[in-house]
Amino acid sequence: MLEKLFSGFFARTFWSFSVFVLTLSAFFTLIHISRQSELLNQDLTARGLSYAENMATASELGVFSENPYFLLPMVKKILQEADVVFAAVYTASGQLLVTETKGDRFAIKNEVDAVDLNRLLDEKSSFNARRWLKDIEVIEFWAPVIVSKRVTDEDIFLDSDFLEEGDAEELADVGRVIGVVLVRLSQDRIATRLNDLMMTNLSITLFFLPIALLITYFMARSITGPILKLNEGVHNLEQGGHFEPIDVSDTNEIGDLAASFNQMASSLKRKDAEIMKNMQRLSALNHIASVVSRSLDIKQILQDALVELLNVTSMDAAWVCLRSSESGKMALVAAQPIDNPRVVRDELIAISKHMEETEQVAGDAVIIEDASKDVALELKNCAGSFRGLVCIPLISQNNLADGVIYIASFEQYEFAEDELDLLFAIRDEIGLAVQNSILYEQLKEQLQETKNAQFQLISSARLASIGELAANVAHEVNNPLTGILTHTCLLRDGREWEESDKRRLDIVYNETMRIRKIVRNLLDFSRQGETERSTTDLNEVVKETIELVSHHAESANIKIEDNCVDRLPLLYLDSTQIKQVFLNIINNAVYAMTGGGVIKVTSSANDAYVQVDISDNGPGIPAHVLAKIFDPFFTTKPETKGTGLGLSVSLGIIKEHDGVIEVDTTEGKGTTFTIRFPMSKENLPIS
Repeated sequence: MLEKLFSGFFARTFWSFSVFVLTLSAFFTLIHISRQSELLNQDLTARGLSYAENMATASELGVFSENPYFLLPMVKKILQEADVVFAAVYTASGQLLVTETKGDRFAIKNEVDAVDLNRLLDEKSSFNARRWLKDIEVIEFWAPVIVSKRVTDEDIFLDSDFLEEGDAEELADVGRVIGVVLVRLSQDRIATRLNDLMMTNLSITLFFLPIALLITYFMARSITGPILKLNEGVHNLEQGGHFEPIDVSDTNEIGDLAASFNQMASSLKRKDAEIMKNMQRLSALNHIASVVSRSLDIKQILQDALVELLNVTSMDAAWVCLRSSESGKMALVAAQPIDNPRVVRDELIAISKHMEETEQVAGDAVIIEDASKDVALELKNCAGSFRGLVCIPLISQNNLADGVIYIASFEQYEFAEDELDLLFAIRDEIGLAVQNSILYEQLKEQLQETKNAQFQLISSARLASIGELAANVAHEVNNPLTGILTHTCLLRDGREWEESDKRRLDIVYNETMRIRKIVRNLLDFSRQGETERSTTDLNEVVKETIELVSHHAESANIKIEDNCVDRLPLLYLDSTQIKQVFLNIINNAVYAMTGGGVIKVTSSANDAYVQVDISDNGPGIPAHVLAKIFDPFFTTKPETKGTGLGLSVSLGIIKEHDGVIEVDTTEGKGTTFTIRFPMSKENLPIS
């Protein structure tokens, strides 16, 4: 409160009004006192002149006769008048006839001043002048005693001690100045009255000063209050704080100014809110554009874009469905939020399916402000938790909906036009991201296919070289084997051997025949050229393959069980290629079963197909690996152990024979490869 009285606009206004009121009061007081002083002085002057002139008129005969006793009663009478302090009558020559005073201090000067006397004699009229008698100021009133008529001896007292008979003729000239009257008036009573008046005015001023200050305070407050409120409002607006409308009940210009300011402030707040909202939306759009530009991972792009989309729209859920290139159906790709228990993935899929089935997202955006009241769409049957819904299709260059953005709210939601513009802008960014990602994936697939083709060419050339080398080595090994086998037969059949020696020769013969069979199989496996089909018994192919890998399996503590049926229908196949398929599968099983185990090879047949199952009790194939095992150059082996072409080549061989190859695996329990060859007109039944 005290600070307001000594600083600020209110203090300046209050003290300005107070000083003005005090100054105005002092001014009018001084004017009043001055006027009263003037009137009192005028009254004093008028009375003084009246006293002097009346006394001069009444003193005419006394001055003629120069009789002080005649003049004395008149002088004493005049002294009885208020403010008269001295009276005297003089002759024309300045001789004092009579004098009276109310105090010696007013009778200091009794003689007539020669200047005043000459003035009276010359002008023959009354006048007054202020005189200082030492430290006392008085007003002197001078009046001439003029002969008013011819005086005869009968008009005067002949028994006068001052006049004799015949002297009247000397005094008979009318208009002649025969004497002077002096009356002095004191200003003490005027000063006293003025002092009393001053004290009275001062008392009144002091009495009314608090009232005047209080009135001034309320006047200043009434004037400065709205202005200070306006100033506070401007400050709040400047600082961006909360603004309350200024309540000014005045109907004058200040009230109009306050109303205009309230309207301006409301408009500014509204514009500021719009600017902040637009900035937030532009920031979100910029962030989405940034995400799109720095990443080609479509799922990450969509997740980030949906987060920003929910921040901008203040809705509760958003998700994106993209059309599958294989099935042509919409599939859920990304959704936000992922941690809200009210947002159920099944509901999102149900809404997407419902909207797609009712063809609500085939063209323009679909806006549903309150799904509970939209009977035609029956959206509440799909997901009762959502009420507000917006579906915006992602349009590609061929004007087909490649995907749909869904934005939903648990409450009824009214979309403004600018929000829809923002959604369409975000839709364009997301659509661009989807197209770029698709193009990138296509390009990456093409590059990978090109790379795979290059590797396949290199590997094919390498395999061809290895096959040629293997054939040469087999031929070189076959020649010494033939010599060993011939000499072993000659030794064994040439004479009788002891049982122990004969047993050793039989071992050499059998092992040599085994080596010869392996070399022959190796030659058959490495044979190059076109597919050479012939009637083939799959059981024989299985047995030859097992013989080829049995030694490698035994060294790894793996047992290979042949569970083939006795007889199978003959098939028209390239036995060498089929042997390569069985060999690849068994070798992969041996590599995977690092701790040993059992591999079972089982054959069977029916009227539709001939089947071979190769099962192991190894660790199984992980799910993320299973989807890639037939991809060219995909392998879990080190580079020195495999090329990643075994199963890919095997799949091609089986398809070339119109067969199928299937995999059934369980992690920790084992894997089964099933190979089926159809029965056709080219297959020969058992005779």
